[in-house]
Amino acid sequence: RTQFSPVVMVTALEADEDRRAAIDAGADDFVTKPFNSLVMLNRVQSLLRIKKLHDEIAACDRLQQQAQHSHPDDGNPQDSATVRQVTVLSGGIHGWTTVMAQHSANELLYGLSHLYSELEALIAAHHGILDTINGHEVVAFWDEQSTSGQNTVHALDVAVATQQVFHTLKDQATVNLTALDLSAGLHSGKAITGNVGPAHGLRYTVIGDPVYVACRLQQAARPGQILVSEAALQGAGTHLQAQRLGTHRLPGYHQPVTVYEVQTVLD
Repeated sequence: RTQFSPVVMVTALEADEDRRAAIDAGADDFVTKPFNSLVMLNRVQSLLRIKKLHDEIAACDRLQQQAQHSHPDDGNPQDSATVRQVTVLSGGIHGWTTVMAQHSANELLYGLSHLYSELEALIAAHHGILDTINGHEVVAFWDEQSTSGQNTVHALDVAVATQQVFHTLKDQATVNLTALDLSAGLHSGKAITGNVGPAHGLRYTVIGDPVYVACRLQQAARPGQILVSEAALQGAGTHLQAQRLGTHRLPGYHQPVTVYEVQTVLD
């Protein structure tokens, strides 16, 4: 039960080499002393959300095993879980805690609402599904059925377009949002899609490794970076030019992931 519990390294060290060593050793986050308690709380809450997601993945894996031995009744196909090839895009806003201390909640919520409205339109225009919005983080996914196998191409287009929209909104904002920036992570693979939740609140969602890895890549990305796995890179084909950053062990994930930084998305 504690195998994937989040670990935060709190230390006076601050060099990039120390940060890399801590992450490679299994730490989920690296905080340099002295630290802001609000920042620490924000990071811990984010890690706990990822832990909850991993628990949901494990539960859904059990559901998939049970489904393989069952015979669903005839009805709406979306009422049953389906395993599909998907690409998941995880996006996050950096610098949020700093800006929260400088501006009112109404100002920030207005900006976020505008951004997410634009993002929702972009995802829909590229045949994707907006899965979750959790404060300053968002998850969307594309499956092979709705994109004719072009999952990663559509996801990359949305990631790049979202950064452009974000910078436009920052320039147009009536408050100083220069501390904010976006990062994104993409991963492709098999996942369970279907209606999940209580009977009175079902929603169509995705659960599986692609979600977990995409979220981890987004957390590892620097402000402005888009990181993709090798599986996502292969799905993009000639649509993408990327720089290989090496093979890394993502905290809480069972196997190494080869990571690439997006350089150029081609037409």
